[in-house]
Amino acid sequence: MAYGQTKPTQNISTNIIDRLWAIISRANGASLDIVLGGSGQELFRDIAYADFLLQTGLASRVRLHGKRRPYFVSEATKGDFEWLFRSLSDKKLFPVASHEYIESLRRRVNMYRSAGRLVFEDHPFWSTGYTFWDLPIQAPDLFRQLSLSNSHLVLFKGELNYRKLTHHISVKDSAVSFDQKIGPLGYYGRIIGRAEFEMPVVVSFWRKDGEPLVDISDGPFGV
Repeated sequence: MAYGQTKPTQNISTNIIDRLWAIISRANGASLDIVLGGSGQELFRDIAYADFLLQTGLASRVRLHGKRRPYFVSEATKGDFEWLFRSLSDKKLFPVASHEYIESLRRRVNMYRSAGRLVFEDHPFWSTGYTFWDLPIQAPDLFRQLSLSNSHLVLFKGELNYRKLTHHISVKDSAVSFDQKIGPLGYYGRIIGRAEFEMPVVVSFWRKDGEPLVDISDGPFGV
């Protein structure tokens, strides 16, 4: 889906939330992967989402993929993950009304980690200059991990991940399916890409008459 930052519900041009939920609800306790974007509040939301997936039994394991060396200052690393987990014990950081939830979240995350159900991984490939089309050659172990045989769904977050997932394809070349534009992962994995972006790297947002669904001149937009 695509949206403007200020009023997201009013700017959705292609809403696939029902299809996404249908995929997640059929996970039946499988493994799911989240390729992380930013740290801070965004990473907190990712952990809360992983907690939901594990607590409801939709997933048996969630793998969070971060970077060893961030491209941008805000990208999530293992150090960010460990700091955030420790911070769940610091009540000064959270509103009083949320203390009970935060403490229960901290206990569950600790339990998931001890049981190997919530895992943070920082494969060196994520910090290279390769696009994700190069995964089968440059990181075959990671490619196998993200394939359908090992992961029910892979969610890529953030503009950089989206760009590398779609091989930096321009909006002018985007009148084909998302699966085709993400290369090998489109054939061997179940992939969702989500980002907010300010430059023309948009895939599968075209009307039948050939005109783009999204006018990116007023960006930023997300998918």
